[in-house]
Amino acid sequence: MTNKKERIRNMLQNEKGSGGLLLIVLFFFILIAIFSIPLFSMTVNRQSYDREIINEKRANAVAVGGMESFIKYLNSKPTGTSRQAYFNSYPGWGPKTILLPEGDKIIYNLTNSRSDDPNKYMVTMTATAGTNKTVTKSLKYIITVNDNSQIIDPTTNPTKIDKGTVYVGGSYLGNSPNPNSTIKQAIGNSIINLSNSINTQINTYASQAQPCMNYNDIINIINNSTNNPVIIEAGDLTLNGGNYNFVSPRGNQVVLIVKSLTANNDLSIKMDNGTLIVRNNINANNSFNFNSGLSSSQINNSNLWIQGSAVFNNNTNIYAGQTLYAGSITANNKATLSATSVAIRDALNLNNQLTLNASKDIECGSITANNQATINCSTGDLFVRDNLSANNQITLNTGGYIAVGGNITLKNNMNITTGGDVNSSTTGGGGGSGAPWNPTRQ
Repeated sequence: MTNKKERIRNMLQNEKGSGGLLLIVLFFFILIAIFSIPLFSMTVNRQSYDREIINEKRANAVAVGGMESFIKYLNSKPTGTSRQAYFNSYPGWGPKTILLPEGDKIIYNLTNSRSDDPNKYMVTMTATAGTNKTVTKSLKYIITVNDNSQIIDPTTNPTKIDKGTVYVGGSYLGNSPNPNSTIKQAIGNSIINLSNSINTQINTYASQAQPCMNYNDIINIINNSTNNPVIIEAGDLTLNGGNYNFVSPRGNQVVLIVKSLTANNDLSIKMDNGTLIVRNNINANNSFNFNSGLSSSQINNSNLWIQGSAVFNNNTNIYAGQTLYAGSITANNKATLSATSVAIRDALNLNNQLTLNASKDIECGSITANNQATINCSTGDLFVRDNLSANNQITLNTGGYIAVGGNITLKNNMNITTGGDVNSSTTGGGGGSGAPWNPTRQ
């Protein structure tokens, strides 16, 4: 009886030991399961994240590359081909599919639709990459499709003056050879396109601008902002002489928008690579300097854009690294206006000892020079929509052509030098391929 009880006791102890071991093993596997779930989830999420990044890069590369190829195609338009027909015949319109070796695919689609302007199209490139975690990238550009901006091939249609490098739509020095209204229309359309492009950019800046009240506010924002560019919009600004540096201490570009600008005394403004935008008018009653004394590298990206009129009364020096644009400019005494490109929507009046310099094109509504004026566009063309007139001592130097839609009237000591070898027979420098397409990112 005793032995039986001991055997029963031993059996129970063995069962208890086996059960404890089983519980330990079970607990161990539970721990593995608990920690394996997040590890597995982390692995899956990481793979999913990597796939999304890869698809994003693929979609972006195809969208950008596709749009660049389209714009390169536009810029290769041969002379004599209709811009509309050439635009329509691009082989890349519609959806296309790229199959990748690992089984993924990229679908891209280039489409176009009319914009509010009948001469322009909205072109959209959309690229979608991946079969899992797909990413879509879209780019939109406004493209100008307008044959009317083109100045006719100078070897055929316009009247040839001065060895075939000066063209006039009206009369030349009192003579009316073969009036040609097409030149005036073409230059006018080109100036409108340039104005619209700049005004669109101004509106874009204004929508992103930080408002301020006065000069001190402007300086505080420039000094403290980390944005690039720093975009500021103020109201009417009166600067009573002195030196004003609207320059970021971080080297960021500055875009300053003011309603109007009045300078009562000698005034110097430096913006380095910044842009000064005047919504209405500039009135400078004495010396006015913009980026005067800075090197060309310091002002490489600077602009001076005046949507209204500018009156500079004495000793004016303006240096815009990119574009000098205005509705009209009157410079009354001793002025030097310099930029890469100059666009004056209406009248440019140069009244005494004036120099206008552009390394590329100069486009104006009209030019009147009253005494000792020099106009240089070293590698570009001089285009005047209406009349070009000078009453005393004018010098015109161009690397390419001179084209005037109205009359050319030059009196007393004129000197004209043209290159005629720039191959820029169209406004905006199209290299013979027609008017500029003006692709503008939306």
